[in-house]
Amino acid sequence: MTMAEIPTAPPAYNLHGNDPEETIGQTEEITIYMKKCYSLSRTVKYLATIDLFFATMYAFFNYYFLIPMILIAFGYIGAKEYKITYTVTYLIYMILINIFRLYVFYKYYYSLDSDGRAHESFDFILVMVCFVIGLWITRIIYRFVSLLKKLSSEELEFLRQLSNNRNYAVILW
Repeated sequence: MTMAEIPTAPPAYNLHGNDPEETIGQTEEITIYMKKCYSLSRTVKYLATIDLFFATMYAFFNYYFLIPMILIAFGYIGAKEYKITYTVTYLIYMILINIFRLYVFYKYYYSLDSDGRAHESFDFILVMVCFVIGLWITRIIYRFVSLLKKLSSEELEFLRQLSNNRNYAVILW
C-alpha cells in the first residue's frame, strides 16, 4: 500500500476552543446580558419559591393569603418563562407589600405609649430587618425586569429554549 492509497479524513476542530470556525452552525451567540438574565431568572425563581412557601403557610390560617400566592406564582412563572408582564406583576406586588407592612407596623407602633414601645422594640427591629430584606428582593426582581427589557425577542426565545445550562450564578446583589 502506497501513501496515495491510505484513506484520510478531514481535520476535526477542537470543540472546546474559541476558534471562529467552530461557531458555524450556531444560531445564537450567548451575550453577557443573556447570561445575567439567566442567572437572575434562577435567583428570582428561588426567591419566589421561598416566598410561596411562607404564603402557603399563612394561607392555612387565613384565606386572604391565597391572593399573594397567586401573585407570587406569577413571579415564578415570569422568571421561568422570561415573561415581563408576569415579572412586573410580582415586582409591583413586592413593592406594595413592603410599603403596606411598614405602614401597618408604624401605625400600630406609634399609637403605643412609651412603655408599650419598649415592649415592642424587638418587633420593631424584626420589621425593619424584614423591610430591608424585602427591598433587597425587590432590587433583584427590578434588575431582572430591566434585563428582560434589554433583550430582543429572539434572545428571549433562545433563553426559553435553553435547558440544562450549568454556567449560571445565583445573583444576590
